[in-house]
Amino acid sequence: MTRRLLVAGLLAVLGALVPGVAHAAPVARVDALTISGDRARFLFAGTGLPPDAELDPSSLRVTLDGRPASAQAEPPGAAKPGGTAAQGRSVMIVLDTSGSMGAAGLAAARQGAQRFLDRLPGDVAAGLALAGTRPGDQVVVRPTTDHAAPARAMRTLRPTGETDLYDGIAEAAGVLTGVDRRVVVLSDGADTGSATSLRTVRDRLTAARVTLDAVAFRTAEADDAALRVLTGATGGRLLKSVDADSLVRAFATAADSYRQSMWVTVRLPSARAGTTLDIAATARAGTATLRAAGKVRIPARPAATAPAAATTPAAATAVTSGALLLPMLSLVFLAILAAVLVVPYALARRADGGVAGRIQRYRASDAPDTGADASSPVVRRALGLSERAVGTGDRAERMARELRRAGLGLQPNEWLLVRVGLGLLAALMLALVTGNVLLGVPLGAALAWFGTRMYLSSRTAKRLNAFADQLPDALQLIAGSLRSGFTVAQSLDRLADQELDPLSGEISRAVAQTRLGVSVDEALEDVADRMSCRDLRWVVMAIRIQREVGGNLADVIEQTVQTMRERTHLRRHVRALSAEGRMSAYVLIALPIVVGLAMALIRPDYLEPLYKTPFGIFLLVLAIGLVCGGWVWMTRLVKVVA
Repeated sequence: MTRRLLVAGLLAVLGALVPGVAHAAPVARVDALTISGDRARFLFAGTGLPPDAELDPSSLRVTLDGRPASAQAEPPGAAKPGGTAAQGRSVMIVLDTSGSMGAAGLAAARQGAQRFLDRLPGDVAAGLALAGTRPGDQVVVRPTTDHAAPARAMRTLRPTGETDLYDGIAEAAGVLTGVDRRVVVLSDGADTGSATSLRTVRDRLTAARVTLDAVAFRTAEADDAALRVLTGATGGRLLKSVDADSLVRAFATAADSYRQSMWVTVRLPSARAGTTLDIAATARAGTATLRAAGKVRIPARPAATAPAAATTPAAATAVTSGALLLPMLSLVFLAILAAVLVVPYALARRADGGVAGRIQRYRASDAPDTGADASSPVVRRALGLSERAVGTGDRAERMARELRRAGLGLQPNEWLLVRVGLGLLAALMLALVTGNVLLGVPLGAALAWFGTRMYLSSRTAKRLNAFADQLPDALQLIAGSLRSGFTVAQSLDRLADQELDPLSGEISRAVAQTRLGVSVDEALEDVADRMSCRDLRWVVMAIRIQREVGGNLADVIEQTVQTMRERTHLRRHVRALSAEGRMSAYVLIALPIVVGLAMALIRPDYLEPLYKTPFGIFLLVLAIGLVCGGWVWMTRLVKVVA
């Protein structure tokens, strides 16, 4: 007795520690898919449902590649249309025939098992195994559609020996065939003599996708721990019985689980012969709505009865089939891209509206425009809130300087409002696509926030590079103007009238400053600081030296231009030599992203653990961090600072 209590206690602890013991949420799958002429037939099987839940055939909806298809469902539990031969469903009855059952208990078990066989659909192959005999002798009748065979074998059973429960379940699971495999176990206590461990049995059942239903006959709560572990891990159910009558009812309930699956016939489009279609089905069972998905290959020349291509059943998820994943991701990307590119220009006011407009744009320290001219009260309110969030200190000054360098006609509060709006949009779209709010909201917000930052940095870098490329020609024009007798201020005024963006706009600001009393060298130095241009700083230094000591400023500027052009030539030559390294970095960084997108399109169920399990989410975040770190490292490695 002490040994039995100790074993029961250990099983209770194991039931609390083994993962996956709790019943999973109701799910469904597409199984046993076959094609006959222009029709496909498959088994819509649900698991994890309450015992009284029954599939509603009238609620069935089937789509092929996202389009509604004509489908007909047989009553739950009915045989597959076209015959009663084994069509992919099998079940093994495992009876505890140990001495603890006794003659009366075994007689009740035979009566309950007979009730189970009587209620079993004709297309389900049934067999019999024992849990009270020597290892290797547990299987008495292999699965067969002749349900009288296991019934005859049960009449000769006698109670004897120990309870080899795990050995019997393992042997029974090994002889099951088809895609819908079940084991129904009857036991009156814990395992006492098996050579197989509980963990081994659990792993075999889950690996083979075998559902286990158990009937506990006159057992204490502690003795049910092992059965709870196995039923919880496989999506089955544990039924309790205290006497012969309740035992018979429990077996009948186990047979009724086949009413939670039904055969479905779908008409295939003849125009899609020779192609593979995504098939998705939904149906109600009580208050639950089950979804399942798979693939069907339509033969180029339909035969009388041809097996379908290997199916890829998927558990029910809140997300649509994999064929819709890539279009949804594309729509999200286009929406974010359009918002990033269009919203700034829609919110930006008229730029360069004469000298007064240039001065106003230059004065970053002035209070930013809160958008009071906006017609919508909602927009005005949002701009007011963003203005208070930005403030008027160093942060606002820094943001205004970054926006001017990028050439965006936005105030800091407007730019903040754009980033927040895009973050909300991206968070919403990713939450809808992934079906996981905890993953989609923070990931979408982070992508939008860093995406807008990268856009601003990229736009700034392009504008600075364009300014540096235009500067030598602009200085050559100034040198020519000086030789013609113009002053430096007049030369800058002529240069401001040229159609050279962004150089003309920056020079226009410098000219506006000189007309307010700022010296030419100070105005140009301000432009050099704003555009981070060392070459322009040399020109400013040359102007100051020429003013103090005299000399030919035109010659000095021309020498400076020649030096700048030689440095530009050398920098471009180095960039060409390092192009192979940069391309290697692009390929290595793009490889995991492209492979991930391809897998999301081809096998979306393969990636589900990455965003549906805590460990998968951790690995996904870690992978994103490593990719970002690798990108930074490789780009710094191939970058040659001139």
